[in-house]
Amino acid sequence: MSGSGLNTRGAGAFAAVVVASAVITGPFAPAASAERATAVVQQQGTVSTAEEKTAALRVIGLQLSPDVAAFSDQDFVIHLWERSDSPQLGRVRAAAARAFTRQSTDPNACYEFIVRGVFEAHRADLEDALKKAERDRQRTAAAAVVGWTELSAEDLGVDVKEFVFRIWHRSAADTRVRAEAEALLAPEATDEQRLAFIVTGIFVARDADRQDPPR
Repeated sequence: MSGSGLNTRGAGAFAAVVVASAVITGPFAPAASAERATAVVQQQGTVSTAEEKTAALRVIGLQLSPDVAAFSDQDFVIHLWERSDSPQLGRVRAAAARAFTRQSTDPNACYEFIVRGVFEAHRADLEDALKKAERDRQRTAAAAVVGWTELSAEDLGVDVKEFVFRIWHRSAADTRVRAEAEALLAPEATDEQRLAFIVTGIFVARDADRQDPPR
């Protein structure tokens, strides 16, 4: 696909998605003409090199083709946005959208995203993934205390109070695990206290139940 072809298709489609999803408010409006969108795309500041585009694409596991190397920086950002649609690249995709919508007032916005912003956003995505993996590990271990072994993605993603409720719901009657979980469902309990229960407290309560089983 040529760069001009992407200008016509990509700018209009990208602007429509940004408006519809409310990723960011910007120069695009539902009634914006194709000429206006094209004019926004054609504004140009500093231009990235093929090497810089190659490095930016490598972040999301892609290689630079000759066609893509010829794209303007705005077209390249649209291309990267289109290809970074996995949940693991949420911050990269959002940063691409912000860069494109800022281009109308900052001619270097897309260039800055290509040479710096995409790497910062990718590091943030990696940090998010590590935090999620640790949270999932903690929740899986806590759930095992009450014999809950089939956790869905929805179970792992609920807020901490709801997760404690699900622990309580599956816990045995008259146990310390159940009593402590129930106490943490009170309005005055904090999420920090609930998290501490998931990470350490439930295991302390389990050990106490083992030493002094409920009668």
